[in-house]
Amino acid sequence: FSIIGGPHYSTDTKLGLGLVAAGLYRSDPTDSLSAPSNVSLFGDVSTVGFYMLGVRGVHKFPHDTHRIDYTLYFYSFPCYIWGLGYDMGDNDDNKSKYSRTKFEVMTRFLIPINRYSYLGPIARYQYVHAYKLKDHAPALLAGRPLTVSDVSVGVSYTFDTRDFMLNASRGWFVQADLTANPTFLGNNNTYWSGELQVATYRRAWRGAILAGEFHTRQSVGSVPWPMLSDVGSSNRMRGYYEGRYRDKNVVDAQVELRQHIWHRNGLVVWLGAAEVFPDYGSLRFRSILPNAGIGYRWQFKKGVNV
Repeated sequence: FSIIGGPHYSTDTKLGLGLVAAGLYRSDPTDSLSAPSNVSLFGDVSTVGFYMLGVRGVHKFPHDTHRIDYTLYFYSFPCYIWGLGYDMGDNDDNKSKYSRTKFEVMTRFLIPINRYSYLGPIARYQYVHAYKLKDHAPALLAGRPLTVSDVSVGVSYTFDTRDFMLNASRGWFVQADLTANPTFLGNNNTYWSGELQVATYRRAWRGAILAGEFHTRQSVGSVPWPMLSDVGSSNRMRGYYEGRYRDKNVVDAQVELRQHIWHRNGLVVWLGAAEVFPDYGSLRFRSILPNAGIGYRWQFKKGVNV
């Protein structure tokens, strides 16, 4: 169990202070063959009024008979919105300020089918409240509810041959979620979503790992605006303002080269691309969002990087 924290700066949150506590553990101390469970507690606060607190992890029962994959977090963030769809998001003049509070809890209960495959139910609850709408924000949301409470249930499938789930050097990871958001669970409208993530890892040469990922999320029905698929996060399509481009569907892919340099230090370079769209007939080459970058990796715990 290790704790790390310190200052950070980004154009979105300005100057902030973050704290992460990461732990690895085994539910059965006599089992030295299975990969360990993991848990991370994270918190953040910044000068623009952003603050966040959460926990995520994967708990593995003795001898990996079951798995619970969970995430729980809360944040409040004065942020921006450009509208819904690629065309509105690509218009700089639409940039409007508002504040958003969000609470989310998600859990998957996975039962092994064979050595590498798992299947089980998934449930997610999201609460989003938008306030202090300025500039064009009220018009951009076109009268949609500012407060959304959303419950989804479904089934999740995982195929996992990675050698270490937090920092794989070889193997495959496939995760597919099919969820429904019916009105009888308290949702304002009914819609369905399918999400697929396919990632692979392999050694390129001494100290180098080549990683690739394909991800897509597709939705059918009347999707609330905060639950639309979007582009930009700390995991994929880094550098895009999270939520600037949002629509019913998203497709993105990236390839990443991670190179160990010396002791705890490493570098990474990546290339990626994404597109958001309401339906397949709306796909356009001009709407592809490119992404590239370089990063620094510091191993503060064996197998766990910042």
